[in-house]
Amino acid sequence: MTEILRDSLMDVGKSVVGVSIAKAMKIPEKLDMGDSFAMVHGSNGVLYTLISDVIDYASTGESKMMKLDVYGLGDNIVFLSALSAGAEVTQADKMVYDVLNKQAGLSRDASDLITESAILSAGRITGRLIEETPGMPTWLNVIRHPSNVRNYM
Repeated sequence: MTEILRDSLMDVGKSVVGVSIAKAMKIPEKLDMGDSFAMVHGSNGVLYTLISDVIDYASTGESKMMKLDVYGLGDNIVFLSALSAGAEVTQADKMVYDVLNKQAGLSRDASDLITESAILSAGRITGRLIEETPGMPTWLNVIRHPSNVRNYM
């Protein structure tokens, strides 16, 4: 249990660094696809995929972009876009932000940064658990890797 907690906190830390660098480079503005619900979360999915791939490359030397793994990148974009949308629909992002901003007394910018990083880390950790847990139901594997739906038809 402590290993899972440690790995989760490390992932959030890596995500904070990744999101901070992306914001400093104004990448979210460059990826802005519009104001509709689908476009906002699609943009988030692309951003989170890029950040996640850089984290993976820095941590393990593995990169879907470097390998030109189009299906893997597409799966990550769809999965992380859905996660971003789910966080908004369930208002989990607002709850995390409020705890950090109001309860912990962090600034708005710090609360926003950590909230966005927590969403990205939740996706990375959930995805890893789905991939690494044997006997996962097929529907969960398809949610994590939508491009694999062709294998089940």
